[in-house]
Amino acid sequence: SGINAEYGYLLAGLLRGAQTRRQILKQTLSATKIQATWRMYVIRTTYLEQKHAAVKIQSTWRMHSQRSKYSDLKEKTVQIQAWYRMYRQAQAYKNQRQSCIKIQCGWRGYSARKQYHTTRNAVIRIQAAVRKHNARQLSSCLQSLQVLRRRLLDQDISLSQVRGIDKKLSEMLGS
Repeated sequence: SGINAEYGYLLAGLLRGAQTRRQILKQTLSATKIQATWRMYVIRTTYLEQKHAAVKIQSTWRMHSQRSKYSDLKEKTVQIQAWYRMYRQAQAYKNQRQSCIKIQCGWRGYSARKQYHTTRNAVIRIQAAVRKHNARQLSSCLQSLQVLRRRLLDQDISLSQVRGIDKKLSEMLGS
């Protein structure tokens, strides 16, 4: 029974050593699991923060790029609109100028025709008055000439002398 007691203590020591090793192994596995979980948490948190930062950078870059494109597009659109408005204004000015020129030409033509007709009518009236005056003078002269001729014939002046007087009167009337 002394050997048995020794084997009992030895067996009990071995059993306690095995239990202690199992317990240490269990604790080591638990500690390793806790450490792995903690490392996973830290790495995952870092990864998510980096991913969030990368998304933020990409988003900011895309926003900047789109704003720049929009700004360029807006500037070009405004410039095209300004050019088009300028073109329309130039066309409107050109049309208005052509219309003014046509109106001016029409008015000048009308005024010139009116002036021409007024002047022409005045010239015709003057010519008629001059012709009338000349005709009256001629008629008066002819009447005077006939009266003179009769008187000369009554006074027995020769026909050749009357013709000479007629010639002189004709020359005077002609000039």
